[in-house]
Amino acid sequence: MYKKILIGFDGSECALKAFKVALNMAASLKTELFVIAVVPSIIYTAYTPDIPIAGLESFTNGLENEYKKSIQKLKEEAGNQNIMLNSYIVEGHPVDKIVEYSEQIKADLIIIGSRGLSGIERLFLGSISDGVVHHSKIDVLIVKK
Repeated sequence: MYKKILIGFDGSECALKAFKVALNMAASLKTELFVIAVVPSIIYTAYTPDIPIAGLESFTNGLENEYKKSIQKLKEEAGNQNIMLNSYIVEGHPVDKIVEYSEQIKADLIIIGSRGLSGIERLFLGSISDGVVHHSKIDVLIVKK
């Protein structure tokens, strides 16, 4: 049924649960597994007079480094089940980047958590999972907390 599964990942509890669901599906269906983590670029355009640009750059660099560490752990967990996890970290609008990457890799299913980490992201972007559901042309599984 599904040959390529994409996980939208932000390091949150829901994203970790979505990863576990995807890992179980990949193991039973023998599918390819991909993960994308998006560093939101909206942070650069937001009006934040109290935070200098250097502080924003530091924040995004720190977030990217956290994603790299987290995804390395996910790869190890997938490897323990003989599943290769392909990863992609990119900057941009999370909904757009998740949908674009799903099309690029020709995914059959996107799995994403219902709630992410960032309150500020939600303030500027709205619900990532809701956006992915409305913009994706493929099936989307939302994993609740």
